Amino acid sequence: MAASEIEAPKGRAPWLALGLVVLAVVSIAIAMGISFAKGDDPTNVAVYDANGDGMDALLTGIVEVTPSCVKVSVGDEAWTPVFPRGSTHMANDTLVWGGREFLSGDPIELGGGEVSPDGDLVIPAGCPRRHLWLVAPR
Repeated sequence: MAASEIEAPKGRAPWLALGLVVLAVVSIAIAMGISFAKGDDPTNVAVYDANGDGMDALLTGIVEVTPSCVKVSVGDEAWTPVFPRGSTHMANDTLVWGGREFLSGDPIELGGGEVSPDGDLVIPAGCPRRHLWLVAPR
């Protein structure tokens, strides 16, 4: 008997169909790299795997939170802060980092240093890559 000829017992066909749909959706999500684990980094925040203390310069500017990127404006220049993986999350339109909440327009100070876009940085497509700031781990 071919797979297309298999019949579910009466009353179970809708549940079988629903199960197959859920399995297909989860399989596609896994194949696309989508994770369902709580605590994932926000998709609009650049991140890296921290392995040490980090640099000790200071970036001072104004936070800009958009659906595509979290940036820091310093004068006319936009910087993309690259946070240690797992150190940030979003609460609606609010960046939460280091136990503090930041809305667009809020001042922020980030220890760290300028880096090139090489390496294991994960930069969202909507973020500028000209000025990247590697945020020191806390």
